[in-house]
Amino acid sequence: GYSEIALHFIKDERTRFELSLECGNVEAALASAKELNDDGCWIKLAAHALDHGNVQVVEVCHQRVKNLDKLTFLYLITGDLEKVKKMQKVADMRGDYGSLYQTSLLIDDATEQIKVLKASGKFVLAYLTAKNHGLDEEAQSIAESCEISPEVLAKLPATSGPLKPSQPISSQPHGNWPLLNVSKSVFDRFFATYEANNAKNTQFDDDEDGEDATGAWGDDDDNNFVDAPTGSGTFYTEDNLYGVEGDEEDGGWGMDPELQIDEDIGRELVSGLQSTGFTMPSSEANPLEIWARNSPLPADHITAGSFETAMQLLNRQIGVVNFAPLKPLFLSLYQSSQSYLVANSSLPSQAFAIRRNPEETNRSQIRPINVHDFQSLLAKLKEGYRLFNANKPIEATEVFSNLLHSIPLLVAESRSDAEEAQQMIQICREYILGLNIDRARRETPTSDPEGLKRALELAAYFTHCQLDPKHSIITINLAMTLNFKNKNFVTASLFSRRLLELGPNPKLSTQAKQIQQVSERTPRDEVSINYDQYNPFVVCAKSLVPIYQGSPSVQCGYCKASYLPEYKDQLCTICELSQIGLNGTGLKLN
Repeated sequence: GYSEIALHFIKDERTRFELSLECGNVEAALASAKELNDDGCWIKLAAHALDHGNVQVVEVCHQRVKNLDKLTFLYLITGDLEKVKKMQKVADMRGDYGSLYQTSLLIDDATEQIKVLKASGKFVLAYLTAKNHGLDEEAQSIAESCEISPEVLAKLPATSGPLKPSQPISSQPHGNWPLLNVSKSVFDRFFATYEANNAKNTQFDDDEDGEDATGAWGDDDDNNFVDAPTGSGTFYTEDNLYGVEGDEEDGGWGMDPELQIDEDIGRELVSGLQSTGFTMPSSEANPLEIWARNSPLPADHITAGSFETAMQLLNRQIGVVNFAPLKPLFLSLYQSSQSYLVANSSLPSQAFAIRRNPEETNRSQIRPINVHDFQSLLAKLKEGYRLFNANKPIEATEVFSNLLHSIPLLVAESRSDAEEAQQMIQICREYILGLNIDRARRETPTSDPEGLKRALELAAYFTHCQLDPKHSIITINLAMTLNFKNKNFVTASLFSRRLLELGPNPKLSTQAKQIQQVSERTPRDEVSINYDQYNPFVVCAKSLVPIYQGSPSVQCGYCKASYLPEYKDQLCTICELSQIGLNGTGLKLN
């Protein structure tokens, strides 16, 4: 540390050079590089000077090591086309056809391009170059002098015009990049004043009377000696800091035996260094960093590109352990959080962070836009309802699963939206569980008694999923019909009463009443099933068996699906995100 202070005391040029680069003193590094005159130093200084925007020093460095290609490129990007033309002449004098042709392309010098191509034996390319630039006479001359056959000319592609290089925006060459004015430190001011006063005191007094005590040695102008102060004189530096009064007893040295040492001098010096020394101007914080630093919402961390912290939040809040289903949503959120302005083809696009509260002036409250808003979730829910109603279980399951994956990445605008999103989690859980039960029923063979028993049980369990009333009518009607067809009249009668309580359409209502009348005349079940509608239960989402009230169970940390204790620490089959039995702090949506 304090390389800018050490620079005042170090005399070794190699060390001074490294210290100058470390503290960003390009001028001091240039002085040391001139003393060392080493190619490695010039190359290193060129890189550092370019970082500081000191174009003039970069130019000097490239000239010293004769790096003509980089020098040409430097002139080009700074818009100094006159010097690019000079580099063209240098390449011509050196006989460097490669650099000469490249420079000619940069300044659109067609004549020089043709000259180089002809000298290199590329007559066809020279002919095409002349044609492209409208130099028809030159092209005809090349074709005749180089004996290019008409057959070759006929096979050449049609020209579409010359390739014009980009022109500088400003006709004036750019100088060094503007820098902030930095106040000098205590040490800089002290040494500058000391050197100025020392230079005054080292001058010879030509008007002094008497013979020069040095004799013939006084003729050497290269020796600058300081006259020793007399007993009554004073040696001046900054603010008379080193004032020395004459004293006969001290032999003129002015030593004070009662000199008072102030212990606060050191502290004042350090305090002055800290208060007036160089202070790096603080750069404006990246909006992405602000989003990730100030928000507890996983969605804001994702849009900021901080996927790791977002995953940590999801794991801590709702116990997510499987992030594979969330990858497309992560990428979609991140890509939608920024807009990109395409600049020159040779430059990267400029990214601009998109905010959801552009009117906010407090930087700590700035938040990113979120494409997964509550309205988009409602649209997905309606689509899931439509697919369920159309008896498309596979497509409906995909929609409800995607909705369940999207909710943790929601940014709710109000508390009511957050509460409705929490209710939406329960809705998705019940529909996915019900569709899983129905799929298992469809896949169960009913040719054997055990398979038939299991199918009737699953149909009964499906009716206990908390669905929309019009969808519950569908599930209860299905269970009633299956039990009636398999002569389970008692169970069919139970479902018919439940169906009538929901107020179905007249056709279903008539059918339910007829089944109820028949079942009451023959009150028996041909197939005994594990189902008791009067004992409250939830369905295990893994084994699809009832867990009656009072029985031990574990839940998913996110969707709250119920499981038998034996499935603890496994992945939830409903949300496919969280670990069973891993309870979090709770999902934050606003």
